[in-house]
Amino acid sequence: MDLAQRGASYRSNADPFFHKDLVDGLAAGFLGPASATDPGIDLLQADLTGLPPMLIQAGGDEALVDDSRALHARAGAASDLEVFPGQQHTFQMAAGTTGVADQAVQNFAGWVRPHLASRSFSSA
Repeated sequence: MDLAQRGASYRSNADPFFHKDLVDGLAAGFLGPASATDPGIDLLQADLTGLPPMLIQAGGDEALVDDSRALHARAGAASDLEVFPGQQHTFQMAAGTTGVADQAVQNFAGWVRPHLASRSFSSA
């Protein structure tokens, strides 16, 4: 999430949850005296070298969709992006009740399986 809210989708999308006033409050609580554009905080300016592969899913109508696009552009080949038209923030929580949420969860499962298969995990 871009705590500086530079993406146009913060203003153009009518997201009922992640709107400017809410993000301002969340950012202030998280940042304290730090700047939202500090590279140690801001993924859109940080050095992303060494991050593991990531799947970024966003609703096409959410305020954070431009953040998702910008992160994907910065991460390049280390990331995959899926934008689900007409969906709001955290639409995946409706899995089991809507087809689009079910599809998003299935897409994630299909994406993560090969990544997990290449790792070994030990049980404690």
